Amino acid sequence: MCAVCATLGAAAEAGALSVPGLARGDAMSVFRVTKSENRNEVHYGLRVDAACSPRSEAPLVAYWRMFERGPSAIERLAAHEGRAYGIGSQRLVRVGERVELHTTLYAVPTRALRIIAVAQQGGCRAGAFTRIGAATLARLDAVHVVTAGFGLIDHIALLGHTADGRVVREVLQP
Repeated sequence: MCAVCATLGAAAEAGALSVPGLARGDAMSVFRVTKSENRNEVHYGLRVDAACSPRSEAPLVAYWRMFERGPSAIERLAAHEGRAYGIGSQRLVRVGERVELHTTLYAVPTRALRIIAVAQQGGCRAGAFTRIGAATLARLDAVHVVTAGFGLIDHIALLGHTADGRVVREVLQP
């Protein structure tokens, strides 16, 4: 089993990837963006079927978890928020019997993400993987945006884990 798959399996067993998805189970969250200015989060959810296969050629969706309004408040990104939180590209790639989604985000187009979904007994587990600091491939847990006021970004922190469980963090300057 590949190191990415082992990391995904370990994370799934630990429950680290069981964040609720969109209303009516539309998508499972694979990572999130938190902000310093409030508790609301942008989640990136993967739309898969019961067999853990992508539902479309572009199965990754971004949506708000509006925690400032309540624990189950969810809404779509507004059109003007796409440049900050939108999905830049999505390409499905078959790797043996596994399907991966290679994607980028508009805010950091040079940082490629690999989304992997694995069917497991009792459901589907998914995770996002990318380069974080010196780790060439780490599971992305969260992105934290620190604002400097007036909509300006001070820095962005990428947080994740390597295949051996080591915590990794990288700070990106705008």
